[in-house]
Amino acid sequence: MGVDQSTTLPLRLPNQFTQEQKRARELAGGIVLVGRHTFKEYMAGLKRGWSGGLDLTDREEKLAQELASDGTFDETDEFDSSPVGIVNDHNAEPIPTLSRLPPSHNPNFLSPLKLPSPSKHEVPAASNSSLIDSAPPATVLPQPPLLLVPCVNYVGFRFIPHMIWGFFNERHKTQIGCEVAYSLVINKTREFQGPSSIHDSHDNQFSEGQESGSDEERQTKPTQSRPQGGDLDFGLASESVLTPHSPVSNIASSRKSYYKALPERLATARQLARGEREPTKEEERTPPPSEVELRAERLNKELRWRGEEEAWKVVGPGSGVSWDERFRGLLEVFDRQGTGGELGKDGQISDSDQSL
Repeated sequence: MGVDQSTTLPLRLPNQFTQEQKRARELAGGIVLVGRHTFKEYMAGLKRGWSGGLDLTDREEKLAQELASDGTFDETDEFDSSPVGIVNDHNAEPIPTLSRLPPSHNPNFLSPLKLPSPSKHEVPAASNSSLIDSAPPATVLPQPPLLLVPCVNYVGFRFIPHMIWGFFNERHKTQIGCEVAYSLVINKTREFQGPSSIHDSHDNQFSEGQESGSDEERQTKPTQSRPQGGDLDFGLASESVLTPHSPVSNIASSRKSYYKALPERLATARQLARGEREPTKEEERTPPPSEVELRAERLNKELRWRGEEEAWKVVGPGSGVSWDERFRGLLEVFDRQGTGGELGKDGQISDSDQSL
C-alpha cells in the first residue's frame, strides 16, 4: 500500500463528483458480504488497511530478493573459475542476475513507448516520504453499513446428502434472499456488535490467522474458530464445510516435488547454455527452459503458493474474524429484525421458520 502523488485537474467537470460527494454517496449505500469467508476477507483487509504503513512496497521485488539470497541458484564449485555473468564461450548464455529479471507487474515492459519525464513542478515522492506520517491513525473514518448474507457452499462427496436436501428445499434459500433484500430496501441499520470485551478479542489466538503448531498439524487436526462474540460469529457453523479442503498439504507436496526436480533442470539449462553438450532430439523438439526462465518460473510459483497460504490463514477454519477496537461503535450492519424470519449465527433458518 502507499500514497501516490497524483495530479488533479484544475477545473472540475459538471458531472464529476467532489471527494465529499463521493464519500457521502458511498456511505449512503452499503457493502454486501456473502458468506463467512467473504466476511473474514473484508474484515482482514479493513484492519490491514487502517493498521499498516503508507510506504510503497513491491511484493514481487521483495520476494525476488528473498529468493535470490537463499542459495537455490548458486553455482557449484566446478563453475567458480569464471566470474558470475562472464563465460568463456561468447555464444553461451551468461549467468542471469536479479537485475535481468524484469518485474512481471510492469505494464511498460517490452513496450516501445516511454514514460514522459516528470514535470519540473512535480516534487519527487522520495522527498515527500519524510513529510507523510505513516503511523496508523487513532480513529477510523465512517464505513458503509454491511449486509451479511448467509451462504453455505457444500463441496465434496460427503456433503452430497446436504446437496440433495438443498435441491428439494430451495424455498429456504429463497426466504433468506428475500429477507436480506428487504432489509436492504428498508435501509434500517444497527450498530455492529463486536466482541464482548477487549480481553476476549485479544485472547482469541486465532483472530489473526495465527494457529498454533505446524502446517501439517493444522492439516491433520483442523481447528474450528472459537466464538468471538457478537456479529463476529456470523456463519461460524459453516466452517465445518471447509475443514477437509485445506490447500496446505497440496501446496507443500507441489513445492517439494518442484524443488526436487529443479536442480536437474537447472543443470540442463546451464550445460546447454555453456555448450558443454549437444541437445538431445527431445530437447531440440521441445527446448528446455533457460536459467532466466527458471528463475521467473520459480518466482511465479512462490507468489501463487504464498498467496494461497496467506489467504487460507485468513478464511480457513481456526482463524477468527480480524477485529480492531477502533471499529467499535463505527461499523453498522443492516438489521433483519422484523423482516418475517430470523437466521441464526450459523446462517441457517430457525426451526420455527423451517416449518413453512
